[in-house]
Amino acid sequence: MLRAIGLVCLLASTAAADDSRAFHFEVGVNTRHFTPDRENVAFRTTTDPSPDPSLEGGNGMTMSLRFTGRTRYNTYLGVEGEAGKMIGLSESNIAGAYGVAGARGQLGRLRLAAELVAGKRWVRYEFGARSDPSAMIMEPRVRGDLWVASQFSIGGAVGSTLSDRAVWMAGLYITFHSNPFDR
Repeated sequence: MLRAIGLVCLLASTAAADDSRAFHFEVGVNTRHFTPDRENVAFRTTTDPSPDPSLEGGNGMTMSLRFTGRTRYNTYLGVEGEAGKMIGLSESNIAGAYGVAGARGQLGRLRLAAELVAGKRWVRYEFGARSDPSAMIMEPRVRGDLWVASQFSIGGAVGSTLSDRAVWMAGLYITFHSNPFDR
């Protein structure tokens, strides 16, 4: 897997040198907060309900890998994948595969961006579950990063899923750039 990522970065770097398009490879860590699912909660019952962790609110930690490329007018397109688990649920996992589109501006060494991430997210709350809840999601985010060196930046992002059940995220990341200062 790491060899494949390295090969993609190498090919992107040489392609960027030929047509002056900047490519970015990013590694990060995200925290996600899932709000409780209020639609499926019974308020009165005559029996003791069995707890369903998918209806509860909770937090998750994920690792994110992302590959983007600069397009015209200071915009960018890319792909992102994330994987992790729910905190406190040892047999849980979270996975996502997304497309990314955004626009960014620069103020000296600081870059700010607004983007829309869309794709599919899977959440498994326990081992042996009959089904793994999955959903197509759209998540607007704002990002900021700071140039540390000519081809290296660090930054953060925050966003919230647009759906019936709100999920917000916050993340920190490091980015490797194919072109010095994306020129």
